This record gives sequence, structure tokens and C-alpha cells, in this order.
Amino acid sequence: MGCTLGVLIYSIAVLTHVAWMGTIGVRCMFGTKVEEEIPDDYGWQDARPRVGDSLLAIGRVPISEGSYADYIKALRSLSAQVGKTIEVQWRDQHTLETKSAWVEVKFPPSPYRSFVWFFQELLIFAIGARVFWKRPNDDSAQLFFALCIFTVGAFMGGYHWTEIVAEPVLIYLFALFALFVPVVNLHFYLVFPRANPILQRHRRRVLGALYGIPTAYLVVLWGSMLAASWLARHEGGSRTNAARTNAAFQVVRGLALGYIALAVVLFGMCIFCMVFSYRNARTRA
Repeated sequence: MGCTLGVLIYSIAVLTHVAWMGTIGVRCMFGTKVEEEIPDDYGWQDARPRVGDSLLAIGRVPISEGSYADYIKALRSLSAQVGKTIEVQWRDQHTLETKSAWVEVKFPPSPYRSFVWFFQELLIFAIGARVFWKRPNDDSAQLFFALCIFTVGAFMGGYHWTEIVAEPVLIYLFALFALFVPVVNLHFYLVFPRANPILQRHRRRVLGALYGIPTAYLVVLWGSMLAASWLARHEGGSRTNAARTNAAFQVVRGLALGYIALAVVLFGMCIFCMVFSYRNARTRA
């Protein structure tokens, strides 16, 4: 019940943050280059940054070359400027010319998409809760419900990660949910519909490796995120210090992308376990 309440509170916190944050439609990922076309919903005057252009300033917040920390700082400043018109500067990727334009800071134009996503996840969550309620002592039912909890948290955070990156609590919890989705998924297929023989013979070793490695990975990832955040707040404005901060964020980026490879392996093992269970089923049902 505590985990259920926790993931629901987390989801509502994500939705609340996204619905009330100030935005200008620009998205960057681990850098200052624009990654997506700015939607037409945002009223840019005269011009707007294109994919591949590098941001130089948002309002009164300057953004150093490649400094993701400065970009996050600029994002945080927007919520207090909703309704105001600010100047944005960027460097054109083709001409290297510095350009600027004015844009009105507004709330996200289509928050209903986030709520639709949330209700879809709640449907999965409700199915898992019902199965667990009917069969509370069944290992597979317990793990299926746990999988639903982690899935809701991971997808709510993942769908909005470029918005919640400015909120430490939300982005740290997203990392937790995301790392353990493939882990709990594999654990589920190791017990459904019956316990896998490998799990029965080496239960402690299997579960120790299954949860120990991702836990260690999460500690390293959180540590890297803390280090990057600390450097962004305390380092001075010299090029050397800026390079350290950028390097710290690149480590976070490398760890985040690196876990995708491990997740692929885990999901591949899920398929293997499912095929094994099917081929060794006692009955057709």
C-alpha cells in the first residue's frame, strides 16, 4: 500500500510540475543543442531556433557552450516568468551567426496528453492491483503488481523527463523506477507460471545478481548526478570549471545510455524465460 500510494503521489507530482511549469517549447538533451522542432503553439517573433542550433541565453540566464547545467538553470527560471516576453539567443549551426528572437513564456499548450498517458498507465495499474487482490500469496501475482508499480513510475517520469530534469526529486525517482523495470520484469518471468529451475537451485545467487547489479548501478548513477549538480552550483565561471561540469554531465549521459544495453539483455532473457516456460508447460492451459 505504501508503494502504491508513493507511485501515485509521484505521478501526480510529475503532472502538476508539467502543467504549471513555464516553457518556450525548446528541448535540449545533455547539452545546449536544440533536439526537436519547436511546435507552432509557441509564439516566437520573427525567427526561432532550429534542430542543431546551440542556445546561448534564455531571458537573463546566459548559457555557456555545451553547458547543460546552464540550460537547466534557465528552465527553472521560466516558471516565474509565465505571461512575460523574453529574449532568446542562439547560434545557427550552419552560418555560426548569433541570432535572437522574442517569445512569450507560457504553460504547456497540451497538458491533456499527459493526463491521457497517466490514465492509460492507471489502467495497467488497476489490472495488477486486481490480480494481486485476488491472489495475494501468489509469487507471480505479487511480482506482476510490483512490475505495474515500477512501470507507472518509469513511464510517467520517462514521458516527461526533459521537463522534470529541473526538479531533482522527480528526476532521481525516475532513475530508480527506470532502472528496476527490466529487473522486476525478468524476476516475474522467472516465477511465472512456475519457478524457473535455475531460480529454484540457485535462488540467493540469482536474486543477488538480479537486484545487486542494478542497485550498484543506481548508486553510481545517483552519485554522478549529485556530483554534476554540485559542480554546476559551486564551480566558478572559468573554462576549466565549465569543462569539469560538462564532463560530469557526460558521465551521467553515458551511464544512462549504457544501462539501455543492460536493459536489452534483461528483456532478451525475459523472452528466453517465457519460451522456456511455454515449452516445459505441463498442460496446454
